[in-house]
Amino acid sequence: MNLTKSSNFILEAIMFILLMWFYAGHSLLLPDPSKLYSKDIPYRLQTNAFLNGKLFLSPRPYGAIFDTLWTEHGMSQNWGLGVPLLRLPFEWSARLCGQSLFPDKLTVLFYLALMIVLLNIALRSVLNVFGIAAHSLTGLLTRWYLISWILFCPGIYELIKYKIDIYHEAIFYGYMYSCLLLALFWVHLRKPSNRNFLVLCLVSGFAILVRPTVFFYGSTTFALAAVYVYQDTRNIRLLILGILCFCLGMFVELWLNYVRFGSIFEFGYSACLTTWSPCNYFLRFNDSPFRREPLLSASKELIGALFFNNAWVSSTFRCRDTFYNSYNILYLIVLLGGGFLFVILTLYNFFRRSFFDKRKNTFLKIIYFSLSWGMICFGGLFIFYLQAPCTASRYWADFAASLSAILISLFLLGMGCLNSLGNWRKNKKYLIVFIILTGMIFFLNKNIFIFNPDRLTIDMTNKQEVQGYVSSFDQRVLLDPYFPNTFYCSRPDSPPDLVSQFAGWDISTDCLVSGSSVIFLPAEKCLTLNYSITRHEQQPPVQVKRGLAFLKLTNPQIVENDPADPSKEQITQRFCSDSFPSNTVALYTIGWVSAEKLSWDKEPIVLNWVSVSDNKITKNH
Repeated sequence: MNLTKSSNFILEAIMFILLMWFYAGHSLLLPDPSKLYSKDIPYRLQTNAFLNGKLFLSPRPYGAIFDTLWTEHGMSQNWGLGVPLLRLPFEWSARLCGQSLFPDKLTVLFYLALMIVLLNIALRSVLNVFGIAAHSLTGLLTRWYLISWILFCPGIYELIKYKIDIYHEAIFYGYMYSCLLLALFWVHLRKPSNRNFLVLCLVSGFAILVRPTVFFYGSTTFALAAVYVYQDTRNIRLLILGILCFCLGMFVELWLNYVRFGSIFEFGYSACLTTWSPCNYFLRFNDSPFRREPLLSASKELIGALFFNNAWVSSTFRCRDTFYNSYNILYLIVLLGGGFLFVILTLYNFFRRSFFDKRKNTFLKIIYFSLSWGMICFGGLFIFYLQAPCTASRYWADFAASLSAILISLFLLGMGCLNSLGNWRKNKKYLIVFIILTGMIFFLNKNIFIFNPDRLTIDMTNKQEVQGYVSSFDQRVLLDPYFPNTFYCSRPDSPPDLVSQFAGWDISTDCLVSGSSVIFLPAEKCLTLNYSITRHEQQPPVQVKRGLAFLKLTNPQIVENDPADPSKEQITQRFCSDSFPSNTVALYTIGWVSAEKLSWDKEPIVLNWVSVSDNKITKNH
């Protein structure tokens, strides 16, 4: 049944409003309309820095918050700058209207709405290949059915139902950007043009700014679009322009990495030591035991984590954060079916060479490239996470866009087969049965397998689970850059034991801790500290903690002339505990306690090296 333009628009608007209302209200995106602001502010701080014409949050290390880091250039957020840039137009508009803040959650909902609209437009064009008219009732229901699949993919929907903080928000933005790439890729397949190709290449290149793992979606989109253009037109000039557009986004990200963190390959994750998690140690020093896990065992754990609720957890120590339900065995069947179909269609294309013929806009071309997009992205992410030192269910949400593309490809193949048997009017009952059967995936996903979170409990104090950890410890690890934090007594909302951010300093005795350095080292009874201080400067008292316990200064400090700088003195101090540590690895924090702010611009204190037993950890400036 064909609909008029007015009735089609009304039905589209109703479907859109109902879907947005249900999706936002039944998740943590906007369960309470009165709570429009996020409790996490790193994105807001970075956006405000942009509005003030600055790249860094602050030129001083004082007042560092969770998930920020300090380098010699300034304090920065250790997340990608893509999301703050996406927030920039809204914050700028709010300031023009006399408002100091724009609601964070409304920004998220705007980009969610934009993603839905673009997917709807792209699916209109795709379904037309299968003989389904854009203004037909069948087309309308099918489009919104597929959009619902994308939105309610278990990996991403469970993510936003579980928690919305800075971590989950970053992943959700990455998912929306990946779906945007898929929509633009569909548009390019249906209406190939120079403009569509260049826009697609440009958007694909900037994907890495949103989240590093979105790079797999951006690079795959660019590669498949480039292959399609080359096979279709043999236009080398256009291909070179596309490569330049793609490289532009990559260049911006690598340049920002270099300016912010000192290396084009540093995204801020391995440089951040402001949290207590061993994952920070693994990323900073590249010393994870799971990096050496056999591929078969690592693959088994990753497959179990994705589809079997962590059924096969390896005994090798690995940071395994919060886990909840992701996908199930039905999605594994979809993945295997998609892989089998991908191989068959690739062989078919190799011998027939028919998918790239511009005159033959067949449904097999749409299916093949959509399937290729999903399979290649899934494969890249699988390799990336295979031996990663840290895992959590929120990471598995990165696979949602690829699995959704594979699922939609199989659905389109089924619709194409039905359409080949006759027109849709004759096969209406088969189409209804087909939709009902495929829709059972969502309902079965809730009821197959009962998740047992106790299965993942790993005791950090169990020496058997961390065996081999210290044996591979690099004894000459650079501590550059240096990460100072600051704590003030005047903060009434601060508890007396701030374990992770301010290292648990007691505010009743330590009024100001300037430059608390947080590092992971092999656990020993004693620690030796060497640092340089400017002559005639007042030396602030030094305190060292291992975990929550303070270490005691056990010998008089040794003062020597600094051979590298005559204006400075080198001071060596030894701190010990009354008891031996029970763990193999410990979190050490070093703080200079002062009642006044230290002028870090003049570098009054330079940490030279830290020694636990005979393992000396050096710092190069």
